Amino acid sequence: MDSISNTLPTFHQTQQAAATAVSWGSKTVAQSSVHKPAEFCALPSDVLYELNRYLTLRGIVALCRVNKRLNRVIEDDYALPKAWFRQFPSSHQDQLKKIVTEKNPVELHDWLVQFSNDKELIDLLLNNKEQKHFHAQFLFNAFKLMQQCTTFKVDTKATITHDDCVFSATFSPDGRHVVTASKDGKAKVVGQSADGSWQEKATITHDTHVNSATFSPDGRHVVTASDDGKAKVVGQSADGSWQVKATITHDDCVFSATFSPDGGHMVTASDDGKAKVVGQSADGSWQVKATIIHDRRVNSATFSPDGRHVVTASLDRKAKVVGQSADGSWQVKATITHDDYVFSATFSPDGRHVVTASDDGKAKVVGQSADGSWQEKDTITHDDNVFSATFSPDGRHVVTTSRDGKAKVIGQSADGSWQEKATITHDRRINSATFSPDGRHVVTASRDGKAKVVGQSVDGSWQEKATIPHDNLVRSATFNPDGCHVVTASADGKAKVVGQSANGSWQEKASITHDNLVRSATFNPDGRHVVSASSDGNAKITKLSSDSEKG
Repeated sequence: MDSISNTLPTFHQTQQAAATAVSWGSKTVAQSSVHKPAEFCALPSDVLYELNRYLTLRGIVALCRVNKRLNRVIEDDYALPKAWFRQFPSSHQDQLKKIVTEKNPVELHDWLVQFSNDKELIDLLLNNKEQKHFHAQFLFNAFKLMQQCTTFKVDTKATITHDDCVFSATFSPDGRHVVTASKDGKAKVVGQSADGSWQEKATITHDTHVNSATFSPDGRHVVTASDDGKAKVVGQSADGSWQVKATITHDDCVFSATFSPDGGHMVTASDDGKAKVVGQSADGSWQVKATIIHDRRVNSATFSPDGRHVVTASLDRKAKVVGQSADGSWQVKATITHDDYVFSATFSPDGRHVVTASDDGKAKVVGQSADGSWQEKDTITHDDNVFSATFSPDGRHVVTTSRDGKAKVIGQSADGSWQEKATITHDRRINSATFSPDGRHVVTASRDGKAKVVGQSVDGSWQEKATIPHDNLVRSATFNPDGCHVVTASADGKAKVVGQSANGSWQEKASITHDNLVRSATFNPDGRHVVSASSDGNAKITKLSSDSEKG
């Protein structure tokens, strides 16, 4: 366990953070631990255990450097893993916990041995499986072992082939399946067998390009969206086979189709100016529950976290918030107007805000009042088109991307107002900007051939931490589940895995190559695999493991 703790910041690095990290009582608790350690250390262990619950990870790290007794109390209380786990939003905590609880002891053992030969550490972790906070202990150590690797060995576990470029490839929530979407008119579902091999389980066919394919939250359904004007819901049966359960039709191409957070509904977005909300009935059938009308193409349609609202974005210069009433009907609750096309609109994690992105160079933050009405709270301006705007996992920040080569981080103050906190600059248009799971970092991807990692400091300022270079435009960049690794997707035919070291620096650890541009690359839920999709007609599932002697 000591080998893991030693990878954390030193006391000198975290002393200032500890003094400002306490959310219980007042800040003097941490300050007392620094300036009057004897008085603080004399407190009974049960009191110290209780205090640990209110300290951030930085505060815990600082305290463990004070003296041996505090260090022992922190170890006995598993305070470091618990504080690390607490830094994530509750929804992400649930996802992380599920990753561990759904794996058997053999799978957990295999996870650890990929990154360490320390049998004593591995046995110690696995022997704690019945403890209440086992999931936090396991994940804390597993991700730290991964972080300690200076380079990764890449092992292609499967190649999913198509007859034309693969637009996207994504893992199911449990990481045991992958679904692809291809220009060849097919989506393929590939599943992992007990021996670790990957086998094709289903091919979903359309008459032309499949624009997207996504899993339901429970991983038992897939919905595709195609230029043939159809979205197909495909479900997994008890025998493991996949069958088409419903086909939703539009009068023109369907750009996207996604499930609600509970998986009971899905919503489409089409070039025919309509978004359709489709719900699953008790008998398993899928029926159209509502049609949201726009005057031009609907670019996106997404659910709120509670699944009770949908927000659409359209070329008719409007975004619409549509809510479900007590009788099950769906009604327009708000219309957000722009001076040009609206490219995207998304909800905050608590569902109380929406942020839009428009061709008019603006992103608008709109909030729901106590009476249910929606009011504009702020407008974020750029010098050119705004392509996307998304909330951080805690909903306190927004990041925008624009053709003007800038990404702006906007933060919400205590009084509810929104203020610009940082501007991330590139030499050309920014294709994507994504927050880390803890909301403390942002990674951008740009047509200038670079991805940038920007982190929030203790004082709240945002500083550039790393620049990841490619030989061509970078289409996307995303974080792994603990936020300490990034994978990029570039037109140079490479996906790069870059990780944060113990000293905070970011270094390239692996490169996954394709014969043509990489259109997307994402981690699986436990961060050990990457799936990349390429215009070479292939999607690759790549396993990451230690590339050096493990200790």
